[in-house]
Amino acid sequence: TMGCGAVKPGSDAAPASGEDAFLGGVTASQTDVMTSQLSVTTSQSSGFSDLGTERSVISDPAVRAISLRQLLGLEEHMIWRLTEQGGWQVRGGVVESPADVNLYHMCEHVILPATSLWECSMVELMANGEQIPDYFCSHYWYHFWARMSLIRTSHPRWGKV
Repeated sequence: TMGCGAVKPGSDAAPASGEDAFLGGVTASQTDVMTSQLSVTTSQSSGFSDLGTERSVISDPAVRAISLRQLLGLEEHMIWRLTEQGGWQVRGGVVESPADVNLYHMCEHVILPATSLWECSMVELMANGEQIPDYFCSHYWYHFWARMSLIRTSHPRWGKV
């Protein structure tokens, strides 16, 4: 499970701060991000029900890891939304291909709109409760989503969801 600020319990690792770091734990045992201050109506938040329909309050960010299935669900949603909207306006131009989407784009066009109504993290929207990570990973927000999502195949235990 991989989520913003997820740290394996009992570890001395602390989440990095700043906009260039996104931290998360990846769990191999669970096969099955961000808080927004935006004010939106239910209709403005529509089109995200595949990601979740209600918030599961998880107060401790250390147990807000995202599962591989949830990560794949985010990827599928991103591809659908990007295609449906014919590309996204981003700083520096337009993103039309999923291969060109980075984590900043995901945050702006998927995570914040999906979570703003509930003012919760992405994992709190997608999960049914705490999700304790088995692994901890860190990655740079300018990495392309496709590169970041390769974690699901880069470890022998994660090759199959």
